[in-house]
Amino acid sequence: MRDAYEHDGLTVPLCAAGIAVAAAFAAVLLTSRSAVSAETVAPGASVRDRAIEERARHAIDDAPSLRDTGIHVRSVESGVVVLAGEALTLDDQVRALQIAWGVPAVRWVASSMRGPETFTDRDRALDDVRITAQAQDRLAPVRLLPDAEVGIDTEDAVVTLYGTVPTRRARAAAERLAWMVDGVRAVQNELRPPGSP
Repeated sequence: MRDAYEHDGLTVPLCAAGIAVAAAFAAVLLTSRSAVSAETVAPGASVRDRAIEERARHAIDDAPSLRDTGIHVRSVESGVVVLAGEALTLDDQVRALQIAWGVPAVRWVASSMRGPETFTDRDRALDDVRITAQAQDRLAPVRLLPDAEVGIDTEDAVVTLYGTVPTRRARAAAERLAWMVDGVRAVQNELRPPGSP
């Protein structure tokens, strides 16, 4: 698993630090579309992954609210926990994701849980929160450039970038990075160089 993505001289961290809770709430919307391996931890898996898997399994199994569900840890690879099973409610899925994110050394949590897929306004809002948080994470290198003041809003999976960036190249890079966030339907790029109208 890569720790960063490089494009046009920009290095974009792919870590989820600081956005764990927002991502956990919305990751349930990605149910069976996870790109993470669905294989169980192989005999040659790292000691660290095995320890993470054991802690995550205990945390999920010990949660009273998840006792009657079929949610379980399917695998752990490079610190990425994959949850699977049948959830009774959307809240069960969210709770399982929150618990997995709370396990020390977890780098990401993916979901292949099955359950109710009735998306409400609340679910869409949670997905918008996840998209905004991931876009902020991906755009960190652009946001740290001198003279850059980048704001990010998301509504109905449409990301709006606003503020200032030092160059047209930084503006284009910010838009490309926003498009890399899973679930984005459109990007409205309102970024402009300093001093422009």
